[in-house]
Amino acid sequence: VRINPRNVVALNWLGHVQREVRQPQLAERAWLDAIGAQNDYVAAHLNLALLYDQILAEPDKAIHHYRRVYALSNEREVRVLPWIAELQTRRDRGRDAAAETAQ
Repeated sequence: VRINPRNVVALNWLGHVQREVRQPQLAERAWLDAIGAQNDYVAAHLNLALLYDQILAEPDKAIHHYRRVYALSNEREVRVLPWIAELQTRRDRGRDAAAETAQ
């Protein structure tokens, strides 16, 4: 990455390493940098979606990246569709609960 900071494969692997050593913010940065270097890099979008979904609890960001994975894969990555639906359901339930509490 130091030699070529736009090497998306190296950035993707760096993200994996950072996640494994429990540094999710550094993993996020690596994957965002990979996307910054190559916006259509599906692996980085998928890894970010999983990070936002499973670790950082940011459903809107996870949904965005899962949708990018689906679109960039020419709709072949159908495995993300139930994940999107589940996140939307959980997010909407949380919003409904918050609205009821506010009343």
